Amino acid sequence: MKFEKHLLEEQEVTINIIYLEEIIIIYANRKEVIQNLTEQLGKPTKKYKRGKTYWTAAEWRLDFSQKDIISKILNNETFIDEKLKIKKINRKEKEDFKQIKLEL
Repeated sequence: MKFEKHLLEEQEVTINIIYLEEIIIIYANRKEVIQNLTEQLGKPTKKYKRGKTYWTAAEWRLDFSQKDIISKILNNETFIDEKLKIKKINRKEKEDFKQIKLEL
């Protein structure tokens, strides 16, 4: 796979939950995230390409019935690779709320 290089501010992962159809759609255009998801979920449902060679993004569709897979992949390690440094911010006013700060 060859990936098109995106500027850091253009890289994204989007998770859509469509309750009516009972599916979760995961869209990613960050190379490391696409590779992680491909290892865990297999080939994407849809590949976005520029020309015949370069991938620009990928999309996976998961049924609600795939609860084991969904709970396995919906965690920080899947979407945030080792290149990003994460600092957890503890807030006293919101005890059950976790906020993370990414340092690039």
